[in-house]
Amino acid sequence: ITGVVSSFRLKDELDLVSKKLTDIQAYADNLRSQSHEYANKLHTIAGLIEIGNSDAALALIGQESRGHQALLELLVNTVSDPILSGFLLGKYNRARELGLDLALDPESSMHDMPEALSREQLVSILGNLIDNALEATKANRGETVTLTMTDLGQELIFEIDDQGKGLTEAEQQQIFDLGYSSKPEPGHGIGLHLVQQQLSLIQGHVTVENTDGGCRFTLYVSKNQQEAA
Repeated sequence: ITGVVSSFRLKDELDLVSKKLTDIQAYADNLRSQSHEYANKLHTIAGLIEIGNSDAALALIGQESRGHQALLELLVNTVSDPILSGFLLGKYNRARELGLDLALDPESSMHDMPEALSREQLVSILGNLIDNALEATKANRGETVTLTMTDLGQELIFEIDDQGKGLTEAEQQQIFDLGYSSKPEPGHGIGLHLVQQQLSLIQGHVTVENTDGGCRFTLYVSKNQQEAA
């Protein structure tokens, strides 16, 4: 050995790169989900037309139109921010691709969002929480993940209810640790760790509790974002 070279890099820089890769993956997954969902519907409609069953094709078109129109109307009445609305529409299509339903509570309200709140950080955190809820629900053969939002008071509150098997007390304590996952497959245990890291950037925190039908993650975000800057 004739010499040694040491390279030092800020840990925050690696975390930022990891977060950006996760965000890009989530964005790509949303686009793929929408493309896949609409391609399946178009193939079904084309097949019905080819066999001469135009009534069934029209019924399917009407059903899809009504479903998306109802969601769009609900988003218009519930969410005023276009980034958050587009994000939720993408997650709705992702749930449909998995054979699940992402239900938005009609009593929700999310209009009073502070300008200083980073939309990028918010949708990244929500994306990880919703993706985990979808995976837990599908693994437990559930059907629905429910999202409830409120902007009353001094905090923005997002509740994500899944139909999974719930979490033990030990799992609730470890679920945000890097590398920890209840799934045996490799590649898990990163998303919720990134959530934990990003919470301080938007003055937020998350609570976890079991419910009668699964698990509930609740995200609290302070409206006073000026002090965070």
